[in-house]
Amino acid sequence: MSAVIAFLWAYALTIASWVIRIGALILVPFRRSPAAARGWLLLFFIAPLPALLLFLVIGSPKHPKRRRKLFEELPEILRRAIAKAGIATRETRADLPDRLDQIGDLGSGLAGLPPVKGNRIDLLEDYDGSIDALVAEIDKAEHHVHLQYYIFADDRTGRKILQAVERARERGVTCRVLIDAIGSIRWVKPILARLEAAGAEAHRILPLGMRRNASRVDLRNHRKIAVIDGKIGFTGSQNIVDAQPDRSAPPNVELVIRVEGPAVAELQAVFIGDWYLESGTALDEANLFAPSADAGDVPAQFVPSGPDYPIGGIDLLFVAAMNLAREEIVIVTPYFIPNDSIIAALTSAALRGVKVRIMLSRYSDGFLVGNAQRSYYAELLRAGIEIHLYENGFVHAKHIRIDRDIAVIGSCNMDERSFRLNAEASMVCYGPEVASAVAEVERRYFDNATQLEKESWAQRSLITKTMENSARLLSDLL
Repeated sequence: MSAVIAFLWAYALTIASWVIRIGALILVPFRRSPAAARGWLLLFFIAPLPALLLFLVIGSPKHPKRRRKLFEELPEILRRAIAKAGIATRETRADLPDRLDQIGDLGSGLAGLPPVKGNRIDLLEDYDGSIDALVAEIDKAEHHVHLQYYIFADDRTGRKILQAVERARERGVTCRVLIDAIGSIRWVKPILARLEAAGAEAHRILPLGMRRNASRVDLRNHRKIAVIDGKIGFTGSQNIVDAQPDRSAPPNVELVIRVEGPAVAELQAVFIGDWYLESGTALDEANLFAPSADAGDVPAQFVPSGPDYPIGGIDLLFVAAMNLAREEIVIVTPYFIPNDSIIAALTSAALRGVKVRIMLSRYSDGFLVGNAQRSYYAELLRAGIEIHLYENGFVHAKHIRIDRDIAVIGSCNMDERSFRLNAEASMVCYGPEVASAVAEVERRYFDNATQLEKESWAQRSLITKTMENSARLLSDLL
């Protein structure tokens, strides 16, 4: 009897497995890139039941219904904010050279924010120094402090910011804080409790739970934004966490930009939009936007991206910028798992004589991600693209430079997760002033890095190559 039962269970499991596989073949390709669909289908055909469970958790690149409804109303919220900020006027819009104007138009088409003139952009590459700079601005705040971070840790660095917010609240400054529910999962409860005790308004971004409108665990808001009195802004790669949160890992290397001028209003508009999505409240008070005034000579454009923007990803802007390159392209990123468009743009640039360099870290903080990333090195090296591995830390900075014309600095990694699943923030800076400063930062990275050689890289063992290529099959799901 037990043998019959075992046979029936095995038969039912086989039927269920094939039903799952056939269902996946029908459903998975909808609204996915061919590469992502191939990754999911491979997983379904190898292990249908585990794949189904994983697909139910992270398979749909859509936010909950309540959030999608709020997002339908967001354009009007942003339209009012942009009108109040005065950043869509002819007087404020930057007058870019013809070859760069198409990038500005593309950025506007992706996210609705134009390139604006009259900005001052300062690069902050010292880890503790950038935190101290933010604390100094919070301590000078008179009206409001807006903070939005993927990670807000309850550690030495986090407590510096918390104490500054508490001091601001004692002066009567309005403080609003957004913290990603997963990025800060270890600290979110004590951080929110302390903020609320101080009288600050604070929300989890994309909270989880068992309720109907709970967010997917892998759809995250990865932005790092601070706005002080509508006059000073910060953005970039750095979270509010110690440089070395894990003592077994090397310290993080970051790049933050401090912004003055009309581009701060674009940072503010994005914060207002995210605040609305999490709180349901449209911020419409006076003094959110400072009077428009030139603070410098840098044309800049803030480009938010993510699954809430269904038409195109930030990779469209990256590819368009790479295609403009005449002399050099430099990419600095902690995670490099490119899609076909990025590979084609980089290869095309290298073949037409553009010097293409990619700065990564020797250390990787993820087994699958690290192996998938390394699987791309051989073909890039064959195309004449340089790969440099940073030795003195983990390069968590994320920036791209095209000649001395364009520098993109922000939170976006060079992978499908950042292109499609995460809400990201990128500041596009036009002209030689910021690009030259970024080139100096890059030079210091290259001085502490080792360049990969094509011949020596090809000597990896068969086992190593097999592990890398196996991880690559799932790269669009990482």
